[in-house]
Amino acid sequence: PHVTNAAEAKACIAAAKFHPLGHRGTDPFVRASNYSAIPKNRYFSEANETMVILQLEGKEAIKNLDEIMKVKGIDILFIGPYDLSQSLGVPGQVDHPSVIGQMKTIVNKAREKGIYKTLNQGDLTGSLDIEDATYDAIISVGTFTCGHVGPQAFGELIRITKAGGHLCFTVREQAWEEDDYRANLRDYENKGLWELFELRTADYIQQEGARCKVCLYKIPA
Repeated sequence: PHVTNAAEAKACIAAAKFHPLGHRGTDPFVRASNYSAIPKNRYFSEANETMVILQLEGKEAIKNLDEIMKVKGIDILFIGPYDLSQSLGVPGQVDHPSVIGQMKTIVNKAREKGIYKTLNQGDLTGSLDIEDATYDAIISVGTFTCGHVGPQAFGELIRITKAGGHLCFTVREQAWEEDDYRANLRDYENKGLWELFELRTADYIQQEGARCKVCLYKIPA
């Protein structure tokens, strides 16, 4: 989150990769290596294929966008509209013309460099105008939180994910409890619509002391 320049982008990539691509902490006995059940050479090699997603959430990031896009090793540049709205002086107004304008700037620059395909706007509280089984994977951060989108949206996200594809998303812990996410997610499991691959708790917004659930599901092939 909050990547603002090329130097920070490079630091994020280095922290996510082992030698020779970076300097990620080396330990073959962690959960990611199945506590050493995966041979260490294979683990270090496969771990270097980790997807790196950087969030652009402020005016400084947009100012430095051209330089950030030149950094090798970035898989996804993710726009954080709420923090972007705050940096533009209209906190929370994600549909404000200044916010939309800056988001369009990011999309247009990405299109010029051939690293962007399409932008779909949709309401996750209703039906999405997207065909079934369109995407290999869906990643969502900051969507499933308090007073925002609830667990009813997963039906549509499952529908537009291909068989064998994955859905990875965060749920703010407060919303997880208040909106009974676990029961709703388990209901999709019981219906055979997806399979739980990983569920863990992680830091979310550190300055607020907020935590979240990180969920990874697979659509049955």
